[in-house]
Amino acid sequence: MAIILHLLFAAVACGIATGTAVAEDKKDIAVDTSKLTVDRLVERLGAVKPVVEQIAHTLGTAKVEKDGRATVRMDAPPFEGADIDEFRGVINVYFRMATGTWRIQDITDKPEVWSIGPALPDTGRVDADRDWRWKHVAIRCIAWVEGSGSIESRLVKEVQCQVTPREPK
Repeated sequence: MAIILHLLFAAVACGIATGTAVAEDKKDIAVDTSKLTVDRLVERLGAVKPVVEQIAHTLGTAKVEKDGRATVRMDAPPFEGADIDEFRGVINVYFRMATGTWRIQDITDKPEVWSIGPALPDTGRVDADRDWRWKHVAIRCIAWVEGSGSIESRLVKEVQCQVTPREPK
């Protein structure tokens, strides 16, 4: 046993002396290829002032119109862009989905914290939703989903978020 520990220590010391990464270090230097999720987008939205222009620029390449609407190109699957407008103080962000089939598990880091409502009586549409709250802003995202079974496996047809400024107490 002492010989094995001595050999292990020598191998690690050799790796440090030569600058060679040992197997455990390789995971730390790997390129981060994580997907863009609603959770990460909401973190961006919560970090800026709740106005159309700032929200648009934080999401990607933005074109802000004179009427206060904005169009954003994202090119980061599962999203390709967003359309943003404001109505009565609430900023609506309508995400455009990239071509392909996307499930809830593809658009969020935590599908299990999304709530699924019943089918809407007039359309049969089923929505999943999640809320985030900060001192200055509240964000609610709604995903139109199809299918049955676990929430993770439901197909996503559309995603929109509403950004509402909060009054300081």
